[in-house]
Amino acid sequence: MDQTLSPLLRYLPDWVAQELDRLPLKQQGEITELRLRRGKPVGLCLGGGYPSLSSRRLTPWELEQTLLRFCDYSMQSCQEQLWQGYIALPGGHRVGVCGQAVYRQGKFFCLEEIQSANLRIARPITGLAEPVLACFFPWKQPPSLLLAGEPGSGKTTLARDLARCLSVGGLAPGVPVAVIDPRGELGGCPDFLGDNADLFSGYSKTDAMEIALRTMAPRVMVCDEIGGEEETPLLRRCFQSGVSVIATAHAATPDQLFSRPVLGELLKGGCFDGLVLLSSQHPSKPQTILYQKELTR
Repeated sequence: MDQTLSPLLRYLPDWVAQELDRLPLKQQGEITELRLRRGKPVGLCLGGGYPSLSSRRLTPWELEQTLLRFCDYSMQSCQEQLWQGYIALPGGHRVGVCGQAVYRQGKFFCLEEIQSANLRIARPITGLAEPVLACFFPWKQPPSLLLAGEPGSGKTTLARDLARCLSVGGLAPGVPVAVIDPRGELGGCPDFLGDNADLFSGYSKTDAMEIALRTMAPRVMVCDEIGGEEETPLLRRCFQSGVSVIATAHAATPDQLFSRPVLGELLKGGCFDGLVLLSSQHPSKPQTILYQKELTR
């Protein structure tokens, strides 16, 4: 059984675990998502496609029991995360959820009758960062990079390995890296990130960025899925303070990035040294690297 997948089997119905165990080891190691839907076959994200694990359908009771195990048998303790649409699991894995939301006095109260869960499997892969960083070496300050791609293209995987590589050192000596991880997905196993990494987990993104800048003196800040207007002043503070930023964003093309107000402004302003485009057809393998002079168009 694949070492990353194996610890997750305890959350799943027995027959799902058995079907996964029957898959060739190579296929097991390529699974990035498990789609669990009420009354439907279990879906996989595998090699850029979405095949079904088998023709057997997941019963409502099986989905309910799986969700209880995800929440350590306390749905109430996970309501804050459920309000944000996910459950964080040890090891950087994350479960996206959707269903019937209940509001009271205009505020989210709880999530009932959950219909679907998407188990996103975090795989700590090394060796992805070095070819990207080599494009910008030598440097006085590590490069600021925006990693863009479709869902499932490996943005978070690459960002995690860039954080590790800059923390551990290789092309250049290791530097202090602040990893902003509000959803418990980017950091994964803290030991993986190396001795120079400081992991901010559970904070809101803006709080973590503010505290990191004020108290931890990072040389590099790594964060997932930027693009909110509230993040812009903090990102600008990073650039103006000499702190490099490595961040991810959902987009398949540069034009899609430039059409978004916050990201377009940062790109046109020359804040990023490079843009790395990834494809869901080749997860974690950069397809295109654009340099600053190509971005400030």
